[in-house]
Amino acid sequence: MANMCLDYTTISDFLICRQKYYLRHRLNLVPKQTATALTFGGAWHKTMESVWTEKGKGEETLIKEYGKVEVPLGDKRTLELGKKVLENYLKEKGYNGHEFYPNMEVIGSEVSHCKEFDGVRYCGRMDKVVRWDGSIYVVEHKTASQLGFTFFLQFELNHQIDGYIYLCADKYGECAGVLVDAVLIAKTKFNAMRDTPTRMPGHAERFEAELVDIARNIRWANDNESYPKNKSLCQYYGECPYRDLCLYHGDKRVIEARYKKSVWDAKMGKEVVG
Repeated sequence: MANMCLDYTTISDFLICRQKYYLRHRLNLVPKQTATALTFGGAWHKTMESVWTEKGKGEETLIKEYGKVEVPLGDKRTLELGKKVLENYLKEKGYNGHEFYPNMEVIGSEVSHCKEFDGVRYCGRMDKVVRWDGSIYVVEHKTASQLGFTFFLQFELNHQIDGYIYLCADKYGECAGVLVDAVLIAKTKFNAMRDTPTRMPGHAERFEAELVDIARNIRWANDNESYPKNKSLCQYYGECPYRDLCLYHGDKRVIEARYKKSVWDAKMGKEVVG
């Protein structure tokens, strides 16, 4: 399994649906039109980067990142709604222009880190790393169309949270948990909540063993060109971006009309060829 480089995106796509993994990471296909939810989420992350690190003004960043996006008619994720959510977010957090929480210091932003073990390299990029009341946490920003206490149950058993804690502990020598900072995206009400999922002692060893197993499965799938569809999750998070391609059995006309080539670099955690 030499040179097997993995990140959360790669393993998540593989575990959700091997056909999705094949189309995204072997054929390097992505939709020509990015879903509004993903575009808005990316703009919100950039906005939080400006606000939390004080490197810019939140509303100016939101307008820069999202102001020219053509939002489909009827989609709630408009720029005006985003500005209203940001205004309420800052009020709810008690933001005074300097800090959100007492005794919290941002010690890293957009922190990338990799660790190699047993022929596997696992990489990730953390939104922010903070020192809070003497302990180190990763900060992860989330947007959600429904937000309540049950929203955070998904992070109790979650590869993304596992990876953040694993990499943060390796880079900084410790990690008390992940501060999940979530906001509701809705037309008529506002809500912002946060939780700090953590992991039990021995997490690193368990995570590495699981990753080695996942890497072994990916290697087998690639060697045997075995990428069955998981049809139970075609409507996962609304709708899989490859649903039409599967529906029309990989028709080249569908590929040419709706998809483009783009390589995901697991080490860098982003697109490197568009």
